[in-house]
Parts: sequence; structure tokens; C-alpha cells
Amino acid sequence: ERLVEWIAYHFHVLDLRYLVVGVDYNSATSPADILRRWNQTGRIQTYIWNTSDVTPVDKVDGLNNRQNHFDFACLQEMKRLNRSWVTIIDTDEYITFNRFSHGDPTLLELNFSQYATTTRDNLIRARTRLPITGGDTTAYSFIQQESDNLPWAYQSCVPMFRLQFGLRETPISQLEREDDLSLPAGHKTTDYYTTRYFQHRPKGSCNKNCKGKTMIDVSRIPDDHLIHSDYNPHGGAT
Repeated sequence: ERLVEWIAYHFHVLDLRYLVVGVDYNSATSPADILRRWNQTGRIQTYIWNTSDVTPVDKVDGLNNRQNHFDFACLQEMKRLNRSWVTIIDTDEYITFNRFSHGDPTLLELNFSQYATTTRDNLIRARTRLPITGGDTTAYSFIQQESDNLPWAYQSCVPMFRLQFGLRETPISQLEREDDLSLPAGHKTTDYYTTRYFQHRPKGSCNKNCKGKTMIDVSRIPDDHLIHSDYNPHGGAT
């Protein structure tokens, strides 16, 4: 259920066009039907990788083991296909532009970074150029526009900070007051994960929001940095 919205969201926000879905070996469901519908549109290339495709049989136990092997295999494949920016996230994670908002702890630093002199100052100023999520500018087109600026010009790995949202749904009365939730006729804010949860932990609190994810330009990563420590040159994953 969540995957349907997840793909549609990132198709528009990220300009997602190539997707590899990892299916854990003890999964009770398959995303095959959902991915087939997208493949038939010709707008996204989607692929399913099972645990046995990328994880050695003696490393199947332990979720972290399986995830690590999938991550390395995915990055290697993207590198082989001459892809550039890649990210590995879960279906309960949605990427959005980290624009300044009311109460943002970094907002106070804007006054001190008018004349940027450090990398941090430049990155703070760069956030002021972020577009609105759901607008005409996708994440990929924004990266292209900013290709000569920090962090995209020089970094192969760009961190994405995490903001954890709670399971408590935002009251309908509050949703109806949100400015940017004009949905097409026949659709309600309560129909979608991305429009019915607005309560989250404090922005800027790394301890409460846990570690974030990373966007990686695999074209800049040396091949030998994408080899898992369990790699066996004399045998496959199975």
C-alpha cells in the first residue's frame, strides 16, 4: 500500500526514473504488480532484487547483514550503468527540500553569513535557494542548476538530515488550514501518508531524529571503494 504513494511521490519530487527494490527473504508480500504497472508506462525502469541475489548464504541471518550487502550491490550496479546521484532509502522515508522554516535553529545564522567565508556559511546560504517541494523544480533539476555550487560541485556524498514524524495523524481541521494542500477533486488529505502526518520531532535535534541518509554520486566513487568486505572473487552471492 505504501509503495504506491512512495513511487508516485518520488517520481515527481526527485525525478525518479530508475528504481531497484530490495525484497527481504522473509517478506510476506511482493511489489511485482505495482512495479509492473510503472514499467508498462515506460516512465520508470524498476527492478526487484531478492535476498538470494545479493547476499551470501552464510550471511543471510541478521537484517543489517542483508541490508549492507544490498547497499553495496546496488551502488556497484549504479556505477556499472554510469549513473550519477543515487540514494538508498526505505518506503517509510520521503525526501523533501530542507527549507528554512519557523523555529529552524539555523535561521539565526543567516544574518552572520551574508558575506560567506566558510564552507558552513556557504551551505547555510545554499538552503535559501531550495525550491518548494511539489513545485516545478525536482531534486534532480535543482542539483543540475547547483552543479557549480557547494555541496554538489565537490562532494561525492551529500548527507540528508532526518526529521522523524509521529504516528499520530494531524487533525482534519488543521489539515484543511494547510496552505499547500490543494488536491485534485476526489482526493482528500487523509488519503495519503504525505498529507496527513505533520507532527514531528524538533527540527535540528540530531539526537531525537537519529542519523540521516546520504545522496551519493557513484560516478565519483572509485570502484574499489564499492566492494563489500565479504566479497569472494571466486564465487557469487549464492
